[in-house]
Amino acid sequence: MDYDAAILPRPRFDLDLIPIQHEGRELILVRDPLQLVKAGSAVAPALIPLLQLLEQGITMAQFQQALTESQGGVLVPCDECERLLAALDSAFLLDTTAYREKRRVMEEEYAAMAVRAPSHAGVSYPAETDAAADLVDAIIAAGKAALPAGETPEGPLLAIVAPHIDIAVGRSAYGHAFAALAETLESDAAAGRRPIDRVVILGVGHKLTDSLYSVTTKDYETPLGRLRTDADAVSRLAALGPPIVSASDWVHRDEHSAEFPALFLQRLFPDPERLAIVPVLCGSAHIDPNEYSRAMYTAHAAKFMEALSDIVADKSRRTLVLASVDFSHIGPKFGHGQTAQALEPETATHDHALLESLAVGSAEAFWEESVRVQDRYNVCGFSAMSTMLEALPPMRGQVLDYAMHHEEPTRSAVSFAAVRLHAV
Repeated sequence: MDYDAAILPRPRFDLDLIPIQHEGRELILVRDPLQLVKAGSAVAPALIPLLQLLEQGITMAQFQQALTESQGGVLVPCDECERLLAALDSAFLLDTTAYREKRRVMEEEYAAMAVRAPSHAGVSYPAETDAAADLVDAIIAAGKAALPAGETPEGPLLAIVAPHIDIAVGRSAYGHAFAALAETLESDAAAGRRPIDRVVILGVGHKLTDSLYSVTTKDYETPLGRLRTDADAVSRLAALGPPIVSASDWVHRDEHSAEFPALFLQRLFPDPERLAIVPVLCGSAHIDPNEYSRAMYTAHAAKFMEALSDIVADKSRRTLVLASVDFSHIGPKFGHGQTAQALEPETATHDHALLESLAVGSAEAFWEESVRVQDRYNVCGFSAMSTMLEALPPMRGQVLDYAMHHEEPTRSAVSFAAVRLHAV
């Protein structure tokens, strides 16, 4: 590569750089959804300031100066700077021609597929059918045993809030959320009521940057079978186009926030003809760096919310909305100068305020709480839950479970919850 160009290559935007401690050493673990970076690869923390410098768009002269300063003023020759950049390039850490070509080929291959294969089977849950079924059954059974007795809100079930954190970590919340759905399916069957036959999955597009939402017509495959996608409903949403709905469904390829609920739905709806899904990934609610508000967000997302509201209200199907979300992300891993342990009390207060707003179905209160703290605690499911609150008819709910998982090596934590919401 010619590094004499005006601006050096920037780091890839789609990598996760995670601080860890290994054998008494601080390292930065690199997670690559495309698996171009070898699994388990880590870099020295000293490299991070240089990557951050490259993000600004700098010249070779500026890069050389930064390296020289990092060496206490000892001049770093240009050829050594080039070797470092070449090493970063060959490791697929930079947004270069080599990386973009690899990605382009992968995107074209994925676009041609009719089925979205499970990307986390064998990693976050068993890839074997029987083992996956046993895991889901055990989680839902435990959830049924823990559901509060005699407190189910009146009215039809409209929505479920479930976690998308690693299933082993969020086992209790998964159990509560999907046990509530199982309970509804059983009571509907016993009473002869029309069953739920479509689920809109509002997941989080962690790598979605070009639009507010991404949808896909691909069926979702799990070790338990295939979930059929409602292509007509997806097409209605996709027709809105960029910048509301992305022209590409690439971000679905490795996104777990729609895959994890798909596994549970597959078990609860074993007959593939009984259920259709509408997989939606939601991007950030931060539309304008100068304004973070409900008015700003809804002004941009209004057409999508209206289309989603029409889909939910469609009498030809009984539709459930499933928000697959986590709540706060705190600690050094998520950009905070304090540990998760230090931040936990104020974070829990924020989470519970959001949950109280959900339970009364108030989009206004939900936004007021987030604006109050300027989303300081990185609630990654905020846009999905906000979309749900804006698109659904009046509802009231019940918080079933809440927890915070601490990741000790990074001194960081993620909170998550389970909620059920019923029509008023």
